[in-house]
Amino acid sequence: MNWKTILNHALGACLLVVAVEAGAASFEVDTAAGFNDRAAKLQPGDELVLRNGVYSDWRLEIPCRGADSKPVVIRPQTPGGVLFRRATAIRITGDHVEVRGFHFEHCGGMVVNVLGQRNRLTECRFLWCGNPRSTFTHIVEIGEAAHDNRVDHCHFEGSKSMSVGLRINGPDKTGRRNRIDHNVFRDILPLSSNGQEAVQLGQGGQGKGGESHTLVEFNTFDNASGDPEFISNKSSRNVIRYNVAVNCNAALVLRGGDHCLVEGNVILLGGRGGIRIHGSDHLVINNLIADASQPGILMPAGGPGYETVERCLVAHNTVVNCKHGALAFSKTPECNLLPKGNRILNNVFVGREGVLLDVIGSTDNEVKNNLFWPTKKAEVGFSGTGAVQADPLLVGLGAALRPQSGSPVTARALALAEVTRDRLGFPRPFGAAADLGADELSAEAGPRPQVELPSVPLARPPFDFDALKGEALFAIEPGKPMKGLVALDERGITIQDGRLTLSDTALWLAEEVPADFVAEWEYSPTALSARASVTFAAPGRKGGYTLGFGGARGTSPDGLVTLAKGSPDFIIADGHDTVLPNDKRPKLPDPKLWYRCRLVKRGGHSRLDFGRSPILIWDDTGRVGGPAFGPGALGLSQAGTGGWRNLNVWRLKTQLVAEVARLQP
Repeated sequence: MNWKTILNHALGACLLVVAVEAGAASFEVDTAAGFNDRAAKLQPGDELVLRNGVYSDWRLEIPCRGADSKPVVIRPQTPGGVLFRRATAIRITGDHVEVRGFHFEHCGGMVVNVLGQRNRLTECRFLWCGNPRSTFTHIVEIGEAAHDNRVDHCHFEGSKSMSVGLRINGPDKTGRRNRIDHNVFRDILPLSSNGQEAVQLGQGGQGKGGESHTLVEFNTFDNASGDPEFISNKSSRNVIRYNVAVNCNAALVLRGGDHCLVEGNVILLGGRGGIRIHGSDHLVINNLIADASQPGILMPAGGPGYETVERCLVAHNTVVNCKHGALAFSKTPECNLLPKGNRILNNVFVGREGVLLDVIGSTDNEVKNNLFWPTKKAEVGFSGTGAVQADPLLVGLGAALRPQSGSPVTARALALAEVTRDRLGFPRPFGAAADLGADELSAEAGPRPQVELPSVPLARPPFDFDALKGEALFAIEPGKPMKGLVALDERGITIQDGRLTLSDTALWLAEEVPADFVAEWEYSPTALSARASVTFAAPGRKGGYTLGFGGARGTSPDGLVTLAKGSPDFIIADGHDTVLPNDKRPKLPDPKLWYRCRLVKRGGHSRLDFGRSPILIWDDTGRVGGPAFGPGALGLSQAGTGGWRNLNVWRLKTQLVAEVARLQP
């Protein structure tokens, strides 16, 4: 017999609601202290509910332990009803805990650290999270020796550092059987030359992490281009399958480790190739790769930090119209340990340029029964034995690209014990012999297996800043740099060749700008300690939003861009300073160093670019610091001394409202 008793009473600063049903209890809290106190006492089957609201800088510990059939559930009052911000960090040290349905926005550093066993993080949203000073931390990290955990159905967008990572500090501390599935990684753009991988499985270039048996499946990577590797595998015995990657200027990389399975992935419009292989005894099978700007599959030579590619099976892949060929080996003077003993079997290689199969830089390969179809400027290269040179009769677009009935791929494959199904899970072979490439055509007459790939994201045009410019509202004219500006203290201003040099002072546009506008300017600090800021949407030159950048942090650049709301001290968002990053030591003053800034504002949406890199994006929904600001003044402020030039402001084109609302590239 089920029964429920609800008891409301005050407990310190938090609200406690107890609901008893079949021996389990539900508790409701609204403070960090109340959360931590209750989380330490939860029992199997209990539920901890956090009241809807906006919470900043919370440090939460979850040490409780559920059971196999009775996990502890921690959730918001309603899905997405809790917004965590800034330095919020959650540590899950307990076991059998499910954290579900939270929204994280502009949270820095490591946001969720999973250190226990059999825990689950699901249905959470991470917008513009990560460490703004370093691209190498994990937003969500599964810690060393943490086993059987799951991160699923989460959304990561605009990550400033690595999104999901498996921390490995040696083979004896390797977490095993963790699962990363059904997540979306979107619009992750590079803030430095390294870091920001969407998924990282271990650290160290030569796979010293041991055997982790991690499963990465059914994830969507949409413009996940923060690092040359959108998946970076650096441990062994992992399975990476059924993921869809579109328009990523990155590759799926077996960076280290051995004995991994890469199967059934769809990689389209890849800017840095499809799959790159290092290490030994990998199976790369049944993948569809199309329109990469580098070879679809690359097997480089080994060397410092890179394992030699040995005994790998590359079979039943379909690679179409990739630049520089379908599959290539490579070597450099530093990396000259030649790949050897690899098998290239039953693939379909189609291309318009380059060498479809380039084996230069490798030895002892087994190359058999591949189909080649070179067109235009392409050539076959090394065909091996049993090759077919014919049009595979491909039809369909994107993930639906496949050979049609009557294709010469039919029943031409060698039998492989390692390949028993095609990229959608149909049995292979269905007839006397398997088909070449990633699709088993004849098997589609049989029952359909339960393999549903993620939907391919719709194509989106690149963010075009210049197309947003409407009516010109303000410009610094040559020879008249002060026209239209109001100085609060003219003693701190000098003018030379159209350059405004400000010293501990501020300038404001004489006229307010509308709620929706586009602006650009250039700024150059004259000393490492100089810090600039731009205030906008400030009615009567009060309040508004304030962007701050530059300045020093000890003896190095500050490395941080901040956005404040209402007061310059109320920081609502931050970003990575790509002009003066924290890992550089520039010698200032440097007259050649300029911040080239671009700002778009529409209602509560704000986007700041340095050059063409989006540094800070904020979507003001009115949940933080009151409603979004509308029209108001725009001003330049200077701490220390800095130069300003080419300040221009335009009204936002009204016909582009829908496009600007997206604000992402």
